Order: sequence, then C-alpha cells, then structure tokens
Amino acid sequence: MLLISSVALRMHQVQGQETCHGQIPGDGTCDAGTCSSQCLKTFPGSVGSCVQTFINRFTCQCSWPCT
Repeated sequence: MLLISSVALRMHQVQGQETCHGQIPGDGTCDAGTCSSQCLKTFPGSVGSCVQTFINRFTCQCSWPCT
C-alpha cells in the first residue's frame, strides 16, 4: 500500500511534455536550412529536421511543444 501511494504521489508531480508534429510537403529531397525556415513560417516556434521515409527519400518534419 505504501508503494502505491508513493508512486501515485510521484506521478502527480511529473508534468508531461507532448510534442506536436507537422510535415512540409516536398519532392523527396530535404535541405536542413530550407526545412527549418519553412517550419518556422508554417508552425511558429517549431524546429525542422529532415527525416528519411524511404531509401533516398526524405521529408521535412516540424516539431514544437503542444500547448
């Protein structure tokens, strides 16, 4: 019983941080600088990164903290 109470108290103190994602459509190529700037324009406060989807195919994925 003490263990369950201790875990419950710890869980109450933890604040979850969810991350939202969005993709910028493209032709399968991705330039990191262009991706970052497109993400900032489309999703303010986001960070852009190139993510491989298939062999030699990439997409620009934007991530930001959900509010």
